[in-house]
Amino acid sequence: PVRISAEDLTRALVNLVKNAVEAMPAGGELRISLRDMTDSGSRRLVLAVEDSGPGIPPEALEKIFLAGYTAHAATLVQTPGQTGMVPHRGLGLAITRSIMEAAGGRIFAENRAQGGARIVMEIPAGEGQGPGAGEQGLGPGAKPLTTEH
Repeated sequence: PVRISAEDLTRALVNLVKNAVEAMPAGGELRISLRDMTDSGSRRLVLAVEDSGPGIPPEALEKIFLAGYTAHAATLVQTPGQTGMVPHRGLGLAITRSIMEAAGGRIFAENRAQGGARIVMEIPAGEGQGPGAGEQGLGPGAKPLTTEH
């Protein structure tokens, strides 16, 4: 069992997806993967959100998790009957880090070799072996969710 509520996990994942989409204003590829990993008798779920945007400047890989830090001043939002710029507050990733830390997990950012960014959440999933030793998929034929926007 994991020590995170469905509500908190949803909030964290939505924050990561929103950030990935905002990093690709002209469109791109968004990939979400979930792995069940076991090493040294410790089991954890590893959820990663990857995008094909410009990546994160190396000096900002840790700063992006600080409250108030944002790389985007505003985002254009279009809803029925309303179009406008919504300012960024720089809170989404700070909230997500707080959620992960409260669950005993961690979150970090890295740049992908092929371009774009990857944000990884590691969530402890109890002691002992998961479905098998080492890195395991979540079921036969499980594939990462990939979407184009």
